[in-house]
Order: sequence, then structure tokens, then C-alpha cells
Amino acid sequence: MLKLLIELVKKDLLIFWADKRALVITFAVPIGIASFLAPMIGNISGGGGTMDPIALLVVDQDQSAATKATIDRLSQSKSVKIQQVSLDVAKAKRWAEKSRRRWSSTKGSGPRQRQQ
Repeated sequence: MLKLLIELVKKDLLIFWADKRALVITFAVPIGIASFLAPMIGNISGGGGTMDPIALLVVDQDQSAATKATIDRLSQSKSVKIQQVSLDVAKAKRWAEKSRRRWSSTKGSGPRQRQQ
């Protein structure tokens, strides 16, 4: 059974490598699309390739060494802004609503760009 599968894969690869159009579509088209889209994607994040850090609310109910280590490790990341809060649901809801309003007020800009 395995020998039959290997022979089938060999046959398909030989057909694939013989078809020049399939080779171009498989390799050149994705490179071309990526080359075309890369400048546009770079401009979404401000042109410099940097993005604002993602705000992350953390409620540490456990307060164990493992969660403390996880929070410390996340705090060291430049792409995440940690804000530790207590388990106050009303405060968390207010913060989320304020954050939602801030992001929705940036008309026409990317999701990570802030209005200045």
C-alpha cells in the first residue's frame, strides 16, 4: 500500500514539474502578489513598520508564580501594553467601552492608528 502511494506521488511530481504554467502559478504568482501588497500593508502601520501596542487587561485571580511569570513576560513585549486590574466587572466594562469608542472614532484609518 505504501509503495503504491509513493509511486503515485512520484508520478504527480513528474507531471507537476513538467507543466511550466503550474510552476509559474505556484511560485511566481505568490511572490508577485506579496511584492505588490507589501508596500500597502507597510503603510497601514504608519509606513515605518511599527504598530501601537495592543492594550491587554489582566485580572490575576490566581496570583500564583506561574501567572506572575506570564504577566512579567508579556510586560516585556513591546507589542503588548499590560494593564492589571482587580476583579471589578464594572471597571472592566467601563474601560472596554472607552477603548471601543476610541477605536471607533478613528474614521478611515487603520484599526491600529490613533487620531492625533
